[in-house]
Amino acid sequence: MNFVSPSSLRFGLLLSFSTALALVTACKRPEPAPPPSPAAPASAEKTDQVTVETEGTVETIAIRIGDPVRRGQVIANLNQDQAAEALRLAQRAYAAAENALIDIRKNYLKQKYAHENGTLSDADWAVELDRFRAAEKDRTRAASALSEAQNAFVRHDVVCRTDGIVTELNIEPGGTVRSGEVVAVVMPARE
Repeated sequence: MNFVSPSSLRFGLLLSFSTALALVTACKRPEPAPPPSPAAPASAEKTDQVTVETEGTVETIAIRIGDPVRRGQVIANLNQDQAAEALRLAQRAYAAAENALIDIRKNYLKQKYAHENGTLSDADWAVELDRFRAAEKDRTRAASALSEAQNAFVRHDVVCRTDGIVTELNIEPGGTVRSGEVVAVVMPARE
């Protein structure tokens, strides 16, 4: 009978265990890499295109790409040069029509008094009355045009319509924009 010493037994077991471990490790197949996650194209994500409602020149920009924005936040400011010129012209036209009406009204009142006293013929009175009515219509038209010009001219703020992150910015200070033009794209915040 062969006798094995405890130290030889430990050595043999250790050698057998090491060999088995080496074999298992060498034979182990590498785990396959996880499949790449399907990346959705940017267009598949819902975005908010921020457009301008009026024509103008970009005066200031309050955001940059990557900035978080909130609904109602002003992202840019437009100066409407053409609308400003139209407003100045409408103001001048209204002032001229108002001044003309004031002058015609003075004469109208004098002529009315003369007509009532019999010193102005009916034909002359009819001409004066037509002049006065025409001046009133001119002032009314000028007032309407002024109101339209005032409504069209505003220091227009471009406002974000949703909470999110700015992913695209299509404007720069001093650039001009047209009504309906996309000036920024916002990726809505996830809820």
